[in-house]
Amino acid sequence: MDVCSDWQHVLHGTDVETAQLIIQLQAEDIAAFTRNSELHNGPESADNEFARRVMQDELRRCQADQRDRKLGEDIEDGANEHERAAETAAYGWAYDHWADRVEEGPPEPIKTIECTSCTEHVPADQAVKAPCGHDYCDECLDKLYTDCLTDETLFSPRCCHGEFSWIIVRHHLSQRTRSKFGSKRIELETTDRTYCYDPTCSAFIPPATYMPATTGS
Repeated sequence: MDVCSDWQHVLHGTDVETAQLIIQLQAEDIAAFTRNSELHNGPESADNEFARRVMQDELRRCQADQRDRKLGEDIEDGANEHERAAETAAYGWAYDHWADRVEEGPPEPIKTIECTSCTEHVPADQAVKAPCGHDYCDECLDKLYTDCLTDETLFSPRCCHGEFSWIIVRHHLSQRTRSKFGSKRIELETTDRTYCYDPTCSAFIPPATYMPATTGS
């Protein structure tokens, strides 16, 4: 089974930082499981060692793919920045000439909205509108997603039975919450979950990395 190919589907839609964190956590789980297994059961068998090495090789491939993806995004961002700089230089003189002839007026007031949860008024760009039309400030939204990590009944985050769009919401969450929820989301969205049998581990095993045990003759 090509684990990396399956993970490309699992990680689709997540940002590079979240994808890298998920891969790192999986690698750490494998290492911890191996240590605990050797501690309680002695040296691992040849079959288990082979399976572990295959998994570690696949995870390294996934990490390499994410590094390439990050490099591509950085190159694209650099090209866009260069294009914007060139455009600014081309129209700079025209803008300055126009600005000198226009009397500077008062700045436009900052648009604010009232958060449905805390009732505080915040700048509109620091809030998200739920599908039902209610507004949530970034702070309340971050708490809503953080609570999901410890209370599964709150998943997935919603308002008036309408789920928030992860693509939109993730840009309003803190880096810590975005990374943790991005990793936990795979577990919460899996209906038939598999966990490590070792009580000292009990880590969630993503479907794409689950390898059923086999018995030899």
